[in-house]
Amino acid sequence: MQALPTTILEPAPPVRFDGYEIVRPLGAGGMACVYLARDVGLGRLVALKIGATRNNPRARARFALEARALGRVQHPNVIAAFHTGEIGGLPYLATEYVPGRALNDLRKPQRWRTVLGIGVGLARALEAVHAGGLLHRDVKPSNVMMTQDGTIKLIDFGLARAIDARIDDDIPGVVELAAGSPDVHLTAPDCIVGTPRYLAPELWSGAPATVRTDLYAMGLVLHELLAGSVPHTGLRGNELVAFMRSHEVPLPLERIHHAPGPLVALVDRCVRRRPGERPATAAEVCEALEVMAFTSRPACPVARSASPHPAALH
Repeated sequence: MQALPTTILEPAPPVRFDGYEIVRPLGAGGMACVYLARDVGLGRLVALKIGATRNNPRARARFALEARALGRVQHPNVIAAFHTGEIGGLPYLATEYVPGRALNDLRKPQRWRTVLGIGVGLARALEAVHAGGLLHRDVKPSNVMMTQDGTIKLIDFGLARAIDARIDDDIPGVVELAAGSPDVHLTAPDCIVGTPRYLAPELWSGAPATVRTDLYAMGLVLHELLAGSVPHTGLRGNELVAFMRSHEVPLPLERIHHAPGPLVALVDRCVRRRPGERPATAAEVCEALEVMAFTSRPACPVARSASPHPAALH
């Protein structure tokens, strides 16, 4: 069996525990490791997300919140949660295993029809998440999986929280950038969470996360897939903040001239700097994308009826 990473989890978790058998590592970040495992009792593969710090009340609370968030959303485009627990002082979460590739592993730019299909799946996922009273708060290419049959799955709800901030199921008091971010982790009295490149401009000014900040991140994901990159790629720290606060993110039309105008216009609306200029709901975005997907389907060739034999006419 492939050796398990020990840079974060030292010592590595046991190969078998709580009815799970670890098969191999899938990935690691600053806060957790993810393993492919087998649910021995049910005979299915699962993804085991195991926290990186032992006996950490905050980490346990985060895992519990992620499990509760996933428990509130059941949708084909959203990863499913199965079980949460603790092993050796480390919290863990067992979720659906999604074979396929994350969007950040796709070649860019992608064909517009592929991007349109991805957009439909991601919009459906966010519509379900928001209908469940939640914000994802970390929509980015590495958190969107494409299965082998092309199904889109939104994953990693580690930063999710209730849309209604009055519901005290969040953990306030920290500015934390998502694991794997090139930027340093910060602490401060207010709460800004997410991956810097995909944070909506108003979040950098201290405004709360909303449905429109999730839609902004979704728009940037589609922008990146269409154009190959976003204009603020490579910016860090104050340069990134200054750009996001004062610049729009226009699509380079010369690089995506092949894409339909309505798709370009919708992506452009999602990434507008002012929240009020973006679509109001994921349902609105989803409906627009579904209409585009339906109307852009190639026409089915009409089978020609065989000409009757002349003898049949008599």
